[in-house]
Parts: sequence; C-alpha cells; structure tokens
Amino acid sequence: MNSMYRWMFALLLAAQTSLAQGQDPLRALLVSPDILIQHREELGLSDEQVDGIRTLIEQVGPDAHENQQRLEAAMGDFAKQLAAESIDEEAALRALEKVLEVEKEQKRLHLRTMIQIRNQLTAEQRQTAQRIQQQATGAEHMEHRLKEKLARIQKKVESLAQQ
Repeated sequence: MNSMYRWMFALLLAAQTSLAQGQDPLRALLVSPDILIQHREELGLSDEQVDGIRTLIEQVGPDAHENQQRLEAAMGDFAKQLAAESIDEEAALRALEKVLEVEKEQKRLHLRTMIQIRNQLTAEQRQTAQRIQQQATGAEHMEHRLKEKLARIQKKVESLAQQ
C-alpha cells in the first residue's frame, strides 16, 4: 500500500510540474542561461557578458544545491506522512507547508538569477534570445546545440594548431 501512495504522489507531482512548465508566462520574458551560453555568438554576447553569466551561475550554485537538498528532505518527510497507515492530517499539512516554503525559496532564487542575467543583455540580445528560446524544442534544439559545440571545438582546435 505504501508503494501505491508513493507512486500516486509521484504522478501527481509530475503532472503538476508538467502543467506549470506548459503554462509558464515568464518563459516568454526570461531566457534560460543555457540558451544564452549556447547561442552566445548568435546573440553577440561579449566575453564580459558570458563571464558575468557564468560567475552569477557559480555564485548561485551552492544556494541552489542546498535548496534542492532541503526540498528532497521535505518531500521525503511529506511522503512519509502520506504513506502512514493512518494519516495525521495536521502533520501532513505541516509537512506540505515545509515543501511549499522550500519551493518558494527555490523559485525566488531562480527568478532573481534570471532577472540579473536578463539585465546584463541589451534589448536586441533579449529579443533574439526570446526568439531562440521559442524555437528551441526537442530534436531541433539538440541538433543545434551539438552543431554549435562542434563549431566551438573546431575553432579551439584550429587556434591550438596555429600556436
């Protein structure tokens, strides 16, 4: 029976996450740092902008990792509450509140980071990045990423060969 509750909870969480991602109005306004770095040449990002984005991501990394660990622990506690033979409603709701609190902190950190990255871009770069992000789907996105990586590797090999 515990396994069934866990399975149902996982499905519910996955459905909620998928729904949230599909209806994210901020996705059109804020661009993933991965997209920016992968398309830096097309966007015309300067070395300073790329370094600034990477530095910001590195600075946020430890906090994001800590939040992820806290979220996993809170989710584990919540799942334990739901898996009990007889669920203590108040304890389950407290566990849910903890999950929601950590998720809120995680989303604030993510949004703050995305805003700081967006503010490093020019208006033209933002427009181009939004267009790229809208086009970046499935296999097309993967193929484009691989081609760009290959081009960067070839460029680096050529520069090393010239030395």
